[in-house]
Amino acid sequence: MCARTVRRHLKHNAGYTLIELLLTCLVLLILTAVIAPTAWYYINKADARAVLTEAKTARLAAYVTSLDCYANGSPFQDQSMPNGFAKGVEEKVAELAECPGEIYLLQYGPAAGEIRSMAYREKSFVAVYTLDEDGEHWNVYKTNHMIVH
Repeated sequence: MCARTVRRHLKHNAGYTLIELLLTCLVLLILTAVIAPTAWYYINKADARAVLTEAKTARLAAYVTSLDCYANGSPFQDQSMPNGFAKGVEEKVAELAECPGEIYLLQYGPAAGEIRSMAYREKSFVAVYTLDEDGEHWNVYKTNHMIVH
Protein backbone atom coordinates (compact mmCIF):
# COMPACT_ATOMS: atom_id res chain seq x y z
CA MET A 1 0.00 0.00 0.00
CA CYS A 2 1.18 3.47 -0.73
CA ALA A 3 1.22 6.23 1.86
CA ARG A 4 -1.83 7.93 0.36
CA THR A 5 -3.94 4.75 0.65
CA VAL A 6 -2.85 4.22 4.26
CA ARG A 7 -3.76 7.81 5.19
CA ARG A 8 -7.15 7.47 3.52
CA HIS A 9 -7.78 4.15 5.34
CA LEU A 10 -6.81 5.64 8.72
CA LYS A 11 -8.95 8.69 8.09
CA HIS A 12 -12.07 6.60 7.54
CA ASN A 13 -11.34 4.08 10.37
CA ALA A 14 -10.00 6.48 13.01
CA GLY A 15 -11.93 5.15 16.04
CA TYR A 16 -13.49 2.10 17.59
CA THR A 17 -17.11 1.24 17.23
CA LEU A 18 -19.41 1.09 20.23
CA ILE A 19 -19.62 -2.71 19.95
CA GLU A 20 -15.81 -3.04 20.04
CA LEU A 21 -15.62 -0.83 23.15
CA LEU A 22 -18.40 -2.77 24.90
CA LEU A 23 -16.78 -6.11 24.09
CA THR A 24 -13.43 -4.88 25.40
CA CYS A 25 -15.07 -3.67 28.63
CA LEU A 26 -16.93 -6.97 28.98
CA VAL A 27 -13.74 -9.00 28.56
CA LEU A 28 -11.93 -6.83 31.14
CA LEU A 29 -14.84 -7.17 33.55
CA ILE A 30 -14.86 -10.96 33.22
CA LEU A 31 -11.09 -11.15 33.74
CA THR A 32 -11.38 -8.98 36.85
CA ALA A 33 -14.21 -11.12 38.21
CA VAL A 34 -12.10 -14.24 37.80
CA ILE A 35 -8.74 -12.90 38.93
CA ALA A 36 -9.80 -10.81 41.97
CA PRO A 37 -11.08 -13.67 44.17
CA THR A 38 -8.07 -15.81 43.32
CA ALA A 39 -5.70 -12.98 44.18
CA TRP A 40 -7.61 -12.33 47.43
CA TYR A 41 -7.34 -16.02 48.37
CA TYR A 42 -3.57 -16.14 47.83
CA ILE A 43 -3.01 -12.87 49.66
CA ASN A 44 -4.94 -14.19 52.68
CA LYS A 45 -3.05 -17.48 52.53
CA ALA A 46 0.29 -15.64 52.52
CA ASP A 47 -0.83 -13.52 55.49
CA ALA A 48 -1.92 -16.67 57.35
CA ARG A 49 1.49 -18.27 56.74
CA ALA A 50 3.22 -15.15 58.07
CA VAL A 51 1.08 -15.24 61.22
CA LEU A 52 1.82 -18.96 61.62
CA THR A 53 5.55 -18.22 61.47
CA GLU A 54 5.18 -15.52 64.14
CA ALA A 55 3.09 -17.90 66.28
CA LYS A 56 5.74 -20.63 66.08
CA THR A 57 8.35 -18.08 67.16
CA ALA A 58 6.13 -17.03 70.07
CA ARG A 59 5.65 -20.66 71.11
CA LEU A 60 9.40 -21.25 71.08
CA ALA A 61 9.94 -18.08 73.13
CA ALA A 62 7.30 -19.23 75.63
CA TYR A 63 8.99 -22.63 75.88
CA VAL A 64 12.41 -21.08 76.56
CA THR A 65 10.92 -18.68 79.09
CA SER A 66 9.09 -21.55 80.85
CA LEU A 67 12.37 -23.44 81.18
CA ASP A 68 14.02 -20.31 82.58
CA CYS A 69 11.19 -19.87 85.10
CA TYR A 70 11.43 -23.54 86.07
CA ALA A 71 15.19 -23.26 86.60
CA ASN A 72 14.79 -20.11 88.73
CA GLY A 73 11.81 -21.49 90.68
CA SER A 74 9.59 -18.62 89.61
CA PRO A 75 6.01 -19.09 88.39
CA PHE A 76 5.36 -19.30 84.66
CA GLN A 77 1.59 -19.60 84.45
CA ASP A 78 -1.26 -17.93 86.25
CA GLN A 79 -4.71 -18.80 84.90
CA SER A 80 -6.26 -15.90 86.80
CA MET A 81 -4.42 -13.47 84.48
CA PRO A 82 -6.08 -12.60 81.15
CA ASN A 83 -3.23 -14.03 79.08
CA GLY A 84 -2.54 -17.09 81.26
CA PHE A 85 1.06 -16.13 82.09
CA ALA A 86 2.33 -15.20 85.54
CA LYS A 87 3.00 -11.53 86.19
CA GLY A 88 5.89 -10.24 84.06
CA VAL A 89 6.25 -13.45 82.04
CA GLU A 90 4.23 -12.25 79.04
CA GLU A 91 6.60 -9.29 78.65
CA LYS A 92 9.61 -11.65 78.69
CA VAL A 93 8.01 -13.91 76.07
CA ALA A 94 7.01 -10.97 73.86
CA GLU A 95 10.48 -9.45 74.12
CA LEU A 96 12.17 -12.74 73.27
CA ALA A 97 9.80 -13.52 70.39
CA GLU A 98 9.78 -9.98 68.98
CA CYS A 99 6.28 -10.63 67.63
CA PRO A 100 3.74 -7.85 67.11
CA GLY A 101 0.73 -9.97 68.12
CA GLU A 102 -0.79 -11.06 71.41
CA ILE A 103 0.20 -14.35 73.06
CA TYR A 104 -2.19 -16.38 75.25
CA LEU A 105 -1.24 -19.43 77.30
CA LEU A 106 -4.29 -21.69 77.32
CA GLN A 107 -2.99 -24.88 78.93
CA TYR A 108 0.30 -25.79 80.60
CA GLY A 109 1.36 -29.39 81.25
CA PRO A 110 2.85 -30.91 84.39
CA ALA A 111 6.29 -31.41 82.86
CA ALA A 112 8.80 -28.57 82.77
CA GLY A 113 8.28 -26.43 79.71
CA GLU A 114 5.31 -28.45 78.45
CA ILE A 115 3.00 -25.98 76.75
CA ARG A 116 -0.15 -27.97 75.96
CA SER A 117 -2.10 -25.21 74.24
CA MET A 118 -1.58 -21.58 73.31
CA ALA A 119 -3.01 -18.97 70.97
CA TYR A 120 -1.41 -16.14 69.04
CA ARG A 121 -3.48 -13.27 67.64
CA GLU A 122 -2.26 -10.83 65.03
CA LYS A 123 -4.31 -8.63 62.68
CA SER A 124 -7.44 -10.62 61.85
CA PHE A 125 -5.79 -14.03 62.31
CA VAL A 126 -5.61 -16.38 65.28
CA ALA A 127 -3.09 -19.25 65.35
CA VAL A 128 -3.86 -22.01 67.87
CA TYR A 129 -1.26 -24.53 69.01
CA THR A 130 -2.21 -27.81 70.70
CA LEU A 131 -0.10 -30.69 71.94
CA ASP A 132 -1.79 -34.06 72.43
CA GLU A 133 -1.04 -37.76 72.11
CA ASP A 134 -0.80 -37.45 68.32
CA GLY A 135 1.78 -34.67 68.49
CA GLU A 136 1.77 -30.95 67.78
CA HIS A 137 -1.01 -29.30 65.79
CA TRP A 138 -1.33 -25.76 64.44
CA ASN A 139 -4.52 -24.20 63.13
CA VAL A 140 -4.82 -20.68 61.73
CA TYR A 141 -8.19 -18.98 61.61
CA LYS A 142 -9.24 -15.72 60.00
CA THR A 143 -11.62 -13.79 62.17
CA ASN A 144 -14.38 -11.63 60.75
CA HIS A 145 -15.86 -8.93 62.89
CA MET A 146 -19.53 -8.99 61.97
CA ILE A 147 -21.42 -6.78 64.40
CA VAL A 148 -20.52 -3.78 66.51
CA HIS A 149 -23.01 -3.14 69.26
